[in-house]
Amino acid sequence: MFSCCAPDIETDEYPKVSASDEDVVVVAKAAAAAEAKAAATAEAEAAAKAEAVAAAEAAAAAEAAAAAEAARYKPPELPETHFNYPMAKSVPFKIMVNKGKGNPGIDVETSCDDLCLVCSIKDNSPIFQHNEENQAGSELSIIRAYDQVKGCGADRSAKTASAIASAINAKGPMNISFQRPGQVNVHVKKTGEELGVVFLKPGKINGFQDKPGCLDGLIVSSIGPGAIQSMKGSAPYILKPTDVIVEIDGKTGSAEDMLKMLEEAEDFYLKVYTYVWD
Repeated sequence: MFSCCAPDIETDEYPKVSASDEDVVVVAKAAAAAEAKAAATAEAEAAAKAEAVAAAEAAAAAEAAAAAEAARYKPPELPETHFNYPMAKSVPFKIMVNKGKGNPGIDVETSCDDLCLVCSIKDNSPIFQHNEENQAGSELSIIRAYDQVKGCGADRSAKTASAIASAINAKGPMNISFQRPGQVNVHVKKTGEELGVVFLKPGKINGFQDKPGCLDGLIVSSIGPGAIQSMKGSAPYILKPTDVIVEIDGKTGSAEDMLKMLEEAEDFYLKVYTYVWD
């Protein structure tokens, strides 16, 4: 009986056949191709995995940024006008005070020569009584902190804050001119720059008395190279000398506290009182 297949063992009748060089090359090429395909597949899988990880990280970063943006301080929307004036413009008004002798009852901030600001109103003083009697009237009938005293009496020669502070003390009935500050929110991004602003610290009262803490805020003295100057042309409002910063991201404090906040912050909102018409 004959087998249809050659025996598995090598015999003289069925000698072992050696593969030709061509066969070796074919096998080698096939192996190399398979290896290259496997490597390409692995590389594609690694790239797809890396892309998925990058996409997940980008999505997480975007979500975190959105959450941070939602959580960060946003200033309240300001009306477009106040007293029929643009909100960022100061509003002049005048009152008559029958004050008798001496000061009418206001302390004024005089650290800036160009800015005589109402700091506080003394209880039961002529200005206090004036405010009480005009509660039902126009808002511009009431004197309040941060109002600017522009002049008083018939003699309007007093121009500096200290001179106006002295003129207020003249006796008798007196017309006093005030200016209600405009208000603006300023969004500042320092992007590595210094702010570039020189400030005056409130604390000089009635032209002579040092009384720190009477007014919160920082008075802009001058502006040089820095983040604020870089905003020119791209921001709706740029800080000006005599502007008063009263809040930083909704927070206020002493001049020292606010200077520290400005030094540490990179992206923030300022609440600013402004007294200058463009």
